[in-house]
Amino acid sequence: MDVTQIDTRHGTNNQHSYSNGNTLPYTSVPWGMNHFVPQTTNNNGSWFFHPNDHTFQGFRLTHQPSPWMGDFSHFLLTPISGPLANYDLFFAQSSYRPNEAIFNPHYLKNQTTPLPNYKRTHT
Repeated sequence: MDVTQIDTRHGTNNQHSYSNGNTLPYTSVPWGMNHFVPQTTNNNGSWFFHPNDHTFQGFRLTHQPSPWMGDFSHFLLTPISGPLANYDLFFAQSSYRPNEAIFNPHYLKNQTTPLPNYKRTHT
């Protein structure tokens, strides 16, 4: 199988009360200890990504193996350009088009609006 045919969003449509797989769309090297994941919300604890959200808060570098395990530690690379009027995450987030995004194990790309494309890959 070609790795570009794998969509890592499969199994990510979850919430605390119901699981459809409890996976996260990791972009990482095989057996990696830390993973890049797009963060679409900061209001749902360990469920910081949902495939139907149109909000992009940034790329989260996480050590979380599963939403049920919780996150040991993380940091967030936010999509900002220029000065911020307020340091709240709400003012640093952007929107993106999930149907145009590419989620592969080795490559992640999303088109934010009005900002440019964001790409992430592990080498």
